[in-house]
Amino acid sequence: MAIVVLSETPNMTSEQYDTVATELGLSNSLPEGCLAHIAGLGPDGSTWRDISVWESGDQAKRFRRCGRPWNERVLPPSGGRRQTGRRTS
Repeated sequence: MAIVVLSETPNMTSEQYDTVATELGLSNSLPEGCLAHIAGLGPDGSTWRDISVWESGDQAKRFRRCGRPWNERVLPPSGGRRQTGRRTS
């Protein structure tokens, strides 16, 4: 069953996102198991939203674990990243 993951990172800039995306290989292709990936500023103009659709929750978790060190390196200490997941039918 597919899963949708929404991540919100307050006060993240497009430059910071581009750095993370490049380091994780999202600039050229999608990771294994990722069906779609969309990112941009949320309606408040300062929170970065990252939405991805995964073939399974396990694949989403695997990718999240490999991306954690880069997020911690690039994001400001007060980043406060929130992540939620929802299964699709």
